Amino acid sequence: MSWKNPTFKAKVVTIILMTCGTSLIVACGIFFAYEKISYKRTMMEKLTSISQIIGANISSAIVFEDREDAQATLAALSSEKSVIECIILDRHGNEFARYPHSRTEAHAGQEQRGDVYIPEAHQDLMSIDSDIMLKNEVVGRVHICSDMHLLNVRLRQYATITFVIIVGSFLAASLLALRLHRVISDPVSRLIGAAHHISSNKDYSIRVPVPNAGPGDEVGTLVATFNQMLENIQERDKFLQAARDNLEMKVQERTMELRDEMNERIKAQQKVEAEKEKAKQYLDIMGGILVALDSRGIIILINRKGCELLERNEKSLIGKEWFDLAIPEKQRKEVSSVFHKTMTGDITSTEYFENAVITRTGRELLIAWNNTLIRDAAGNIIGTLSAGTDITERRQAEESLRDTNVKLGKALGQLKHAQEQVIQSERLKALGEMASGIAHDFNNALMPITGYTNFILHNPDVLSDKEDTLSMIKDVNLAAKDAMEVVRRLREFYKPSLESERETLSLNAILESAIAMTRPKWKDTLGSKGIPVEIKTQLQDIPPVMVNETKMREVMVNLILNAVDAMPKGGTTTVSTRKEGNWVVAEIRDTGTGMDQHVLQRCFDPFFTTKGGKGTGLGLSIVHGIIRQHDGWIDIASAPGKGTTVKVRLPEATQQQTVSTTPADVSVNLPAKKVHILIVDDEKTNVKMIEKFLRNEGITINSAYDGVEGLKLFKSEPFDLVITDRSMPNMNGDIFVAEIRAINNKIPIIMLTGFADLMEVSNDMPPGVTQVMRKPITRNGLNKAIAEVLSAT
Repeated sequence: MSWKNPTFKAKVVTIILMTCGTSLIVACGIFFAYEKISYKRTMMEKLTSISQIIGANISSAIVFEDREDAQATLAALSSEKSVIECIILDRHGNEFARYPHSRTEAHAGQEQRGDVYIPEAHQDLMSIDSDIMLKNEVVGRVHICSDMHLLNVRLRQYATITFVIIVGSFLAASLLALRLHRVISDPVSRLIGAAHHISSNKDYSIRVPVPNAGPGDEVGTLVATFNQMLENIQERDKFLQAARDNLEMKVQERTMELRDEMNERIKAQQKVEAEKEKAKQYLDIMGGILVALDSRGIIILINRKGCELLERNEKSLIGKEWFDLAIPEKQRKEVSSVFHKTMTGDITSTEYFENAVITRTGRELLIAWNNTLIRDAAGNIIGTLSAGTDITERRQAEESLRDTNVKLGKALGQLKHAQEQVIQSERLKALGEMASGIAHDFNNALMPITGYTNFILHNPDVLSDKEDTLSMIKDVNLAAKDAMEVVRRLREFYKPSLESERETLSLNAILESAIAMTRPKWKDTLGSKGIPVEIKTQLQDIPPVMVNETKMREVMVNLILNAVDAMPKGGTTTVSTRKEGNWVVAEIRDTGTGMDQHVLQRCFDPFFTTKGGKGTGLGLSIVHGIIRQHDGWIDIASAPGKGTTVKVRLPEATQQQTVSTTPADVSVNLPAKKVHILIVDDEKTNVKMIEKFLRNEGITINSAYDGVEGLKLFKSEPFDLVITDRSMPNMNGDIFVAEIRAINNKIPIIMLTGFADLMEVSNDMPPGVTQVMRKPITRNGLNKAIAEVLSAT
């Protein structure tokens, strides 16, 4: 048996024992309490009586301060075993007399009485204080203390007796309980056993024997009722089993039917759900808004993206008026009007439309809509379905990009303008450095021209010697070509160039041109000052490069001039070329003063110069920029006292093209047919020279010295070709050509000008001109131009 789950028998016995024991304990407790209270009350009355007797007998002794009399009076307390102490105090609270006379006597007294002395701190004492009166006046105070020892002894005796009684009663009650519990517990135990059997075996046929008792026995009635209940359950169980078997059969049949129906419904429902989920996914994965409105503008459908953009949930949108909820107030009337007119058919559907929507937090978004109408089975318009894309950021980015492009365009224009000014400044600086040498070369070229012509004019007899005269004329012609070459080099140096003007050229030819262009500086100017400078070339056979000729020549001129400036006492500059892999390398090495590490690190920095006020500090910076524009590299190696080596690396041309060269002055024959040419130029010497060229070829010539006269001649007779100058008085060449074209739109026209290079670069070619020739001209050059334009007609 477990004390946590006691049996019914144990419960009955325990109840009987606990009832008897509790009754005895309560009765004994009441007896002990009553005895203790009665004893204390009696002791208190006794002490009060003693204190009054002592007060009456000792009051006179206190008044007369007769301590011995007072002590004798207190000695009478020795007959009272319960009194252990009595103290008399005078009116001032001082001790007057004591019983016993000292504590030692008190202890001895207890020993004589045979009592056990208990230390004062552990005694159970009772004390009383009372005033001592004499003629209604307090003359002192008496304190009496009684020992409760006798009470404790009595109570211990009672407790012993009570314990014996309780033990005896408990044993008797136990025997009685063990005898009586069977009357109740045995039938109950049999009921419990039957219940366990039914619960375990589901056997309702078991019956519990009914005890032999009278009609008033509740336990017997309970057992009989239990048996009857089992009888009823057994009968009902038989009926339920039969009904259950029948029901299970019907349920099984119906279950099969329902299962088939359910399977069909599940399949149909799954199909509907799948289609619904697929449609919802299509709507939700759209990158923009999808909104369906009925004919009143009420929202009947909106996808997840639409909810996110409007910062609202679907429940707060469905059933609400679209225009009041999502359209900004300033556009609401216009957008709503277009929608309602579309619904009524007053206007055709607007398939594409842009308008702003407003979010829950007040942000405005620009949406581009693609719209379609929703119609019912009869074809009536019942709403719209609109797909929208948020183009707010794109429109802002477009506007920002447009503004940025405008600003960048302006900045780029300013940068290009500044760059051209800097480049032009560097060109003028280099041109200034070469000016004296150029003048020297030009004067050398003019010397045989002016000398021989002056000699012939003063000595016309020399013309009879044809051989000598022809020799002088050849020298004059050669000197004129040299002068033309000086002008050509100057023109190529200062003429503007376009970034897109790149040709497949020989880097060797560009270097040779740069050396010739700088020769007046390093040979003539420095040579006249006694500073010997020599330029050596070591040009190998290299592939062509795709470069802007003017800019690359400017790079080489700048590098050669820098090398010359680095040799203030003279020296040698070596210009070489070679091929390294897919690169063409040009190397310019001087024997000058060289650069330290600090200067070498900053030499490409804009405005950094070591020439003081003579330099701008932009030369190498511009050179570096041009080389990088050509996808090349430039490296500089230098050390103080060891000269400087500059290496320029350029990628070789990927497409092999014919390298541009100066056309040779080959002889060209004009067509054999008769040609009638009109020449118009305000310089008569030019007209005479051209007439001599052409008449010697058998061509008919008419000449005029300004545009007005030339226009009259053109109107008076037919011509096959017109040759005209551009800068003329009265009517310049551009107006003259325009007048000619108004009369004859097909006749070829050749324009002669000294500004052909500038006209070509600035795209300033006058309309109506077939070909532009650069002055000065040669016979073969003129014949070639005439042959080309005539063959094209």
